This record gives sequence, structure tokens and C-alpha cells, in this order.
Amino acid sequence: MPPPTDVWDAGAGYEPYVGRWSRLVAREFVDWLSIPPGGAWLDIGCGTGALVSAILERGSPRQVVGVDPSAPFLSSARRQVTDARVEFRAGEAAHLRLPGCAFDAVVSGLVLNFTPDPEAALREMVRVARPGAIVAAYVWDYASEMQPIRRFWDAAIWVDERARALDEAVRFPICAPDALARVFAASGLERIDGCAMRNLVPAAPDGRLRMTARAFAIRASRR
Repeated sequence: MPPPTDVWDAGAGYEPYVGRWSRLVAREFVDWLSIPPGGAWLDIGCGTGALVSAILERGSPRQVVGVDPSAPFLSSARRQVTDARVEFRAGEAAHLRLPGCAFDAVVSGLVLNFTPDPEAALREMVRVARPGAIVAAYVWDYASEMQPIRRFWDAAIWVDERARALDEAVRFPICAPDALARVFAASGLERIDGCAMRNLVPAAPDGRLRMTARAFAIRASRR
């Protein structure tokens, strides 16, 4: 079986698939960070704008910059988020074309595990953060309580054991609290703190079962 490749080129398709859960967890994440109003935020891997929307709604920012390598996702984000405080830019997490020490909060939602080099991405997040700024991220709990995806892979592996190699829980060992903490510590960040964020998606009118979507979050301070 060839190595799996993640393709991010359909913002409209992402929204009904994972967007309904990512928007819920983004709100919880912003509340947990408790960044003072009036700050400058950077969202690495902003995708279709779920986290940017939550920052605007709950974080009272002065400025938000969203960076993503996918042109279709950026187009979707620009259609959905039209607030004048927001700027969307094309760019790679490990090679940000942004000045150093420029942001009060540097965040990444559901993206760190998809970057080719998470450690390099985190180093860039630290570089562009101001001294004392918050650097934070969250990822899905693929191994257990991101139930919509977990149930799919459990069924797929039951049908064909070869599917195990494609399972995000296998592919992304960084998606666990201890692994996240190690990467953050290695980057030189201080006061590292984590939490689990669990959201319930209500049953649909036709009676479809409810599922939970859990993500692991981590935050730290730049020296």
C-alpha cells in the first residue's frame, strides 16, 4: 500500500465533514486561552477560518492573520470571514513570511500533526511570538474520542487490516498529551499547560446517533 497523502483542496467539502466539530472545539479553545482583548493573533493553518471566526467572536482581537498553504481553503475562508481586522495569507507553517516578535498569541488548530515537520513549525510559531506571548495548539484525539473518525477506522480495519496504516492514530503519534508536551518543551517554551476539550454534536432530527469529538490542547509562554 503506498504511503498516505493528505490533500486539502476542497473547502466546501471539509465543512460538512469535519467543520461542524472543528467550529465547536475552536470556541472552547479560545475561551481556555483567555488572551486579553486587543491582541494580535496569528492562526497557523487557518483552513476555512473556523478558529479565526472563534477568535473574532470570543477573543476581541485587534488583528488576526490566518496563514494556510491551500488556495481553495483560503478562498473559502475569505468568503466566510469578512471582518476588516482579518488578513489571510498563503504560506507554510515552517516558513512563515512574517516578522519576528510580532504577535500576542500564535495558535494552530487541528494542523500541527499534518505539517511535514511539526518541530520546525513550532520553532516558527515561537519566532513570530512576542516575549511573553502565548503559543498554543490543539489536535484531535484520533486514538480514542474523536468518535466520527475513530468509528470509521475501527470499521475499516475490521474489514481490511491493511487500513491500519492509514489510521490517523497510527500516522500521527504527536496527537497525544505527552507527545505534544515534549515537542513544546523542546522548543524552549515555558509554563506548558494542557487540557482535553470534548464536544457533543446533537442528534439530527432523523434520529442519527450523537457522537463526541475530543481534542487535546496545549499552551505555553514564549520567553
